[in-house]
Amino acid sequence: DMLDLLLRVDSLNPKIETLKLATDIADDWIIKHVISTRKDDFAWYDMAVGQRATKLSYMIRRLIQINADSDLILRFILAAQVHFSELMDIKRIATHSNHGLFQIAGLISLSQNLPWMLRSERATIIAENVLKQMLSEHFSEDGLHLEHSPQYHLFMASHLAFLNDSGWLSDDFGSLSDLIKNV
Repeated sequence: DMLDLLLRVDSLNPKIETLKLATDIADDWIIKHVISTRKDDFAWYDMAVGQRATKLSYMIRRLIQINADSDLILRFILAAQVHFSELMDIKRIATHSNHGLFQIAGLISLSQNLPWMLRSERATIIAENVLKQMLSEHFSEDGLHLEHSPQYHLFMASHLAFLNDSGWLSDDFGSLSDLIKNV
């Protein structure tokens, strides 16, 4: 979460200083949990992986754009590869809960923001198939979220609206747009 504001500021007013603050934090995590495989029960927690993937894809694009140090870019690409592996493993997707929706959003972000990575095309197919399945299981036909409270419904509707507005979903993916209209 600490990266959200930094990356939002960078997206509105790209500055190397703001990006560097965010990438320094992320790089520290990558060195500890990807390069040296430090053990931590929550480092690869389902929802964290999905949320981290959205930030990774953005930072990689920006690092390449500013021609950052090649070793730094390589570490971020390695981290993206590991996130692809985690998120493309269907058994690891928490399809029974909203966490799976965040995992799928992360996978879609990786595949759409990093289309030059070898797994991107296959990742999009997997993500959209799982997302369609989850939408049918988590929402009623009239758009009501079936888990927990009314406030939770608003939270998930907002998450799906952002995903829909991202432009990351393929043109033939209509169920999300249809669902959001009902929410």
